[in-house]
This record gives sequence, structure tokens and C-alpha cells, in this order.
Amino acid sequence: MVDQNKTANYLKYAFGEVFLVVIGILIALQINNWNEQRKLDASQERILQGLVQSLEADVEACHGSLRSLERFNKSIKLLMMPPVFHDSLTIHFVRTLNGINLTLLTSSFEQLQSLGMDRIQNAVLRDSVVKYYDERVPESLFGIEENLSEFLKTYQYPFYEDNFLFISSDTSFSQVTYLPRDYELLIDDPKFHSILVEKWIFNMQTRESVIKPLIEHSNRLIAQIEEELDR
Repeated sequence: MVDQNKTANYLKYAFGEVFLVVIGILIALQINNWNEQRKLDASQERILQGLVQSLEADVEACHGSLRSLERFNKSIKLLMMPPVFHDSLTIHFVRTLNGINLTLLTSSFEQLQSLGMDRIQNAVLRDSVVKYYDERVPESLFGIEENLSEFLKTYQYPFYEDNFLFISSDTSFSQVTYLPRDYELLIDDPKFHSILVEKWIFNMQTRESVIKPLIEHSNRLIAQIEEELDR
């Protein structure tokens, strides 16, 4: 009976030791998982904050483009009146030919891609981010650059080359202005009026169909990201 009691006590002790070891392992695993989750959360927070900063910069760039389009269209309206020729009109001729050059920041998204999209743990937010950068941004830039390039190449540049003198104020060509070869003939030319009207329409379409929707999508994504950061 003494031997049996010793064996029972030994088994109890052994089971107790095993139990404590298992509990220790489970606790260590839990702590490790907790630490890993903290690292993931910290990484996600840095990425999301970077995306917010990029998106805010995009929104500001879009507002700058809206202001530029407004200046361009004011010049077009002025030349459609038309005013008596004077030297200050040169800037307005330049603006009729100008287009916006919208640059959007994608470095934060590219960093996210290199680290792995699963760094954003919220699947809905992750899909929104991907859709914005893989669809919305390329479509917006294409809509501006390709349409403007085609319009300038097909209509404006050929007409301006025939009807304007391209003049530089210095040898570095830092500032180029356009002067009409024959102002009176130009302002009575229906083709010139047609080009101005088409450019005004293009600017308005760019404002309403590209820039403003892009601002809305950017602000919506910013709000979605900030909601995730506040959790």
C-alpha cells in the first residue's frame, strides 16, 4: 500500500508538472500572438496614416486643378467677348492652350503592396483602397491626359501654329507667350471661336466628370480609413 501511495503521488506530481508545462506553453503562445497582433496593428496604423496623408494631398491637388480650370475658362470667356488688343492679352492666349497636370501620390499604396495587402486587416476597407488606386486613379488621370492630348494635337496646336507667333522673352525660354499674327482676323475666325468653345466644354467636363468625383471618392476613403483608425 505504501508503494501504491508513492506511485499515485508520483503520477499526480507528474501530471501536475505536465499540466503546468502545457499551461506555460499556452500562455507563451498567447503572449506571442498578442505581440504579433500588436505589431500588425502598429504596422496597419502607420500604413493607414500614410494613406490618409497621401489622400489629403490628392484632394488639395484636385482643388488646385479646379482653380486652374477656372482661370482658363475666365480667359476663354474674355477672348470670346472680344476685347481690344493689348499686351496683357498674351497670358489669356496662353491659358486657352493650357491644360491641368494633375499628380496624385501613390507611394503609400505602393509600399502597402510591397508589404502585402493583408496588412489592412479590414477586408471592406482593403477593397476600397485597392479600388481607389487600381481603378479610380488611373481612370481619372487617363481621362485628363489622353483627352487633352488628343484635343491639343488634333485641333489647337495646328490652328495656333498657323495663327500665332510663339515668342520667348529670353534665351532660356523660361517664358513663352503667344501673339496673334492678325488679331482682327483671328477674333472673327469661326474656327477660333469653335476651338475656344470646345476647350471651355472640355474644361467643364474635366471639372464635373473627373476632378469633383475624384475629390468625393478621396474624402470618402479618408473617412473610411479614419473610422478604422478610431477603433
